[in-house]
Amino acid sequence: MKRCLALLLTLASCATANAQTTVWRCGADGRSYGDSACADGRVVAVADPRSAGEVSQAHEVLARDQRLARALVAERRERERERAAHGNGLSGIGPSAVVRPAVTEKAAQQRQKQLRQLQKPRPAAAGTSRAADRATRRARG
Repeated sequence: MKRCLALLLTLASCATANAQTTVWRCGADGRSYGDSACADGRVVAVADPRSAGEVSQAHEVLARDQRLARALVAERRERERERAAHGNGLSGIGPSAVVRPAVTEKAAQQRQKQLRQLQKPRPAAAGTSRAADRATRRARG
């Protein structure tokens, strides 16, 4: 009996909550709302024109979006756990294969030999100083 009475009271309170009430917009800047009239207040239309089918459809969409959001949060947390387990590096990028030098040792030695030969001072032509010889070489191009 008490359960029936509690259920009846709950349904009655829900019915009064869903009933159309008048909402007033008050205040100098219109940021205050109330259920009673106020000075310089305006009535705000709060009626929900949607049908019961549209409301239930909206609730289904909301429930689906919430399930999707929970799944995405779980997926993000799993990725973060994996990333923490792999360290601070970029995930999915492992060490590369053995890197071979682009230039072999023999080619490097030959290149060093060529550079040393270019750096050796060449003898000046007979009868000219070294400084003059360098200047004439630069002028010839």
